[in-house]
Amino acid sequence: MVELKRMTPENVDDIIALQVAESQKGFVSPNSRSIMDAHVAITNNEMAITFGIYADDILVGFIILTYGAKEDRIMPSVAYRNYYLWHFMIDKKYQRNGYGRQALNKLIEYMRTAPCGEAKACWASYTIANQGAKAFFEKCGFQENGETVFGEIVSMRRL
Repeated sequence: MVELKRMTPENVDDIIALQVAESQKGFVSPNSRSIMDAHVAITNNEMAITFGIYADDILVGFIILTYGAKEDRIMPSVAYRNYYLWHFMIDKKYQRNGYGRQALNKLIEYMRTAPCGEAKACWASYTIANQGAKAFFEKCGFQENGETVFGEIVSMRRL
């Protein structure tokens, strides 16, 4: 059974220790870097919600979710008033067990409760070379919307 649990002082070191597979390291920032980026966002009055992904009480992954409440010419059109999967990873030891899909389904349930505001969609982005992310998100009902952001392809799913 997969659960999402907020990052806390008690689990942050374990979250930092999670690692993606060697072949994914060029596509996914280390969790320590993403946690620092989330902290900077929060101190600048932006939204960042951090979750550990647990399977039967074992930490298997990490998510950062954000909400685009402002219109911004730099960001894709889907960013405005929708949720963004800023960081999503499953540790290399636990990949290919369905935990990512289960976690994403739990996260979508959470987004539907409008914790940060009403939204019609959630979105993610990935580089064209990251075919693993593309395949994962497509299996989970995401579709590329024709936009790019910071050189990455934007993919979205209706909530």
